[in-house]
Amino acid sequence: MMMPNLPDVPTSPVQRILNTNVAPSSTQIAQIHQTIQRVDGLKAQLNTQLSELASATAAANQRREELVQFAQAHARLLVPERRLPLEILARIFLHCVRDATPRADAVRARGALCAVCKTWQDVATATHALWTSFALVLRDADSPRDIADMSATWLARAGALPISIEVRNRVGVQLGPWLQNIVTAHAANVQHVALTLRPAELEFFSESGPAAPCRLPVLQKLEVEFLVSDDPGRAITMFADAPQLRSVRLMNVNLSGIVLPWAQLAELRSRGLSLSGLLDMLVACPQLLQFDGHMRSGGTSADGVVCFTKLHTLSLNVDSGTAQILNYLALPSLRDLRIHCSGDWRFDFGARLVPLVHRSACALRTLKLSFAQDTLRAHDLVECLRLVPTLTGLVLHFGCYTECFTDGVLARLTHGGTQPVLLPNLEDIDVYLYRTPCTRPALLAMVRSRCTARTEEGALLPVARLRTLDLSALMFQVGDGPASELHAIASAGQLELTIRIFMPAGDT
Repeated sequence: MMMPNLPDVPTSPVQRILNTNVAPSSTQIAQIHQTIQRVDGLKAQLNTQLSELASATAAANQRREELVQFAQAHARLLVPERRLPLEILARIFLHCVRDATPRADAVRARGALCAVCKTWQDVATATHALWTSFALVLRDADSPRDIADMSATWLARAGALPISIEVRNRVGVQLGPWLQNIVTAHAANVQHVALTLRPAELEFFSESGPAAPCRLPVLQKLEVEFLVSDDPGRAITMFADAPQLRSVRLMNVNLSGIVLPWAQLAELRSRGLSLSGLLDMLVACPQLLQFDGHMRSGGTSADGVVCFTKLHTLSLNVDSGTAQILNYLALPSLRDLRIHCSGDWRFDFGARLVPLVHRSACALRTLKLSFAQDTLRAHDLVECLRLVPTLTGLVLHFGCYTECFTDGVLARLTHGGTQPVLLPNLEDIDVYLYRTPCTRPALLAMVRSRCTARTEEGALLPVARLRTLDLSALMFQVGDGPASELHAIASAGQLELTIRIFMPAGDT
């Protein structure tokens, strides 16, 4: 926009003395005052014109923004997403929910999808797979009536698809019969249930309760955490009739506190039981394949070794008061053993571990041992490894300095040494080397013997080639940086090498 009728700069009546040190005469002073007054009038005229121009510019900018928004609103009608087949839109909705973590975010995601427009709401409610899970983390202000209405609406949209129900009630909100009603109403479709609550919330389905166990024909996975560890006094029978139940996770729940089809379980995880309670639970599960247990100290009435013929994966967290559980186990099918020992330094863990391995005639494939204290001696570790020549993966994590893993142990793992090599099938190693006295020469000899050597005929070694080596080590144990000899061996032997360097004080 051009500025209209711009005034000219007037001619000075005292041009000759401008920018000089000459003092004006009385006549010139009067002329100067007249000139300044005239210029002030011209400036006022320009200010008026500038104000008018600013108003016009603001109005033009506003109109331009209105035109942009008008065009964008029409352009949005042309985006390809509006022409997506409804089946594709439904698939996108499913990915939005499945990728949401934690599960509570999936609840919010479904609500957000339904709030976009009528079309999206119709697609979401018609997509049964979008509503197959209901996760609820209760707060003090939550209303049981609102919860009941929401869960009934959402789960009904799943149709005949298998559903999962998760309720975390750590604040003690009184649920009343809501949970029992939901499980009963959808019993034919419930595939996964996860509960954190007080046992009293399930007393409706107990041995002395008014309701008989409902049949749960497709229930496969159950997680129950009681907020108190005491015996509730009444065994919960809610999940007693579940012919497909195979995987169970329990916390603060003992054998007498809940009725389950124990004999058919294949996977069990238990926390918070005493040693005696845990053994009783194991005995009740003869078909068990996988077990993960963390127990409290306490005595046991067990008087002999129990053989679990099918158990192939065992994970235990033990200390000096609970490691005796190893005395009562014989596991001829064991393939994967993981034990974390948090006992103090006075505890001899090897006296428990070695007999278990020997008694089980193990065909172990993976062994992971982690220790909070120095509770394993070198000769016990060597004896344990000698008993499991089938081992392919070894993990040793130490919480403090230990002398159970030394250059002598590395020598026994080195092919071509003076003694028969241990673990000829070993492929994967993960060791906290920085908490041991191991040195670089012994480490290099072991790695080289399993990565690069060949017989004269060029045949493969009678030991497996290392695939992965994961070390937490001090600098002097592994060499300096990527140019070290260990990295060179790894590169030549196609070994996947991971090294974390620790300073002597323990800082990475």
